[in-house]
Amino acid sequence: MKKPQKLLLILSIFLLCLSPVITHAQTGNDTLEIHNSFLEAGIVGGTPTFINVLGGYWFGLVGFRLSGMYLAYNSNGIQFNIGLKISEKTARRHCLGAAIGKSQDRGCDYYYLGPVYDFYYKDFFVEAGVCKIIHVIRGDFSSTPYWVILQVGYVHRF
Repeated sequence: MKKPQKLLLILSIFLLCLSPVITHAQTGNDTLEIHNSFLEAGIVGGTPTFINVLGGYWFGLVGFRLSGMYLAYNSNGIQFNIGLKISEKTARRHCLGAAIGKSQDRGCDYYYLGPVYDFYYKDFFVEAGVCKIIHVIRGDFSSTPYWVILQVGYVHRF
């Protein structure tokens, strides 16, 4: 595994492990608040396609999100998330979930699955996770069966 991939993998595992600590370190008044259903949309950078359009819908504590983009034949992908809110206040939200997706770029075409942690602060969004390559169509992932899920960008709540 290359050094940047190892660093991103370690950072993602660290963020996943740290997420319960972050949510419990909030003040005693930060209890879980269930909000009505809402739509979210935005644009983020990261996996699966470097630049992704994102859309999702939340039903109380549970949400679904789809992100991805078709940039060219050699750069496209799609990712589906299901998430669970673990903490929410007016300006910030913490969620844990699972992501499944397909990514294609130069020389690689694969499907992946893994856990993710999402952090929202107002309209700023970060998602980090670690995925397992579950099916390879093209490319060699024998030395790197795990990959990093990372998205950072703007997500607005409607």
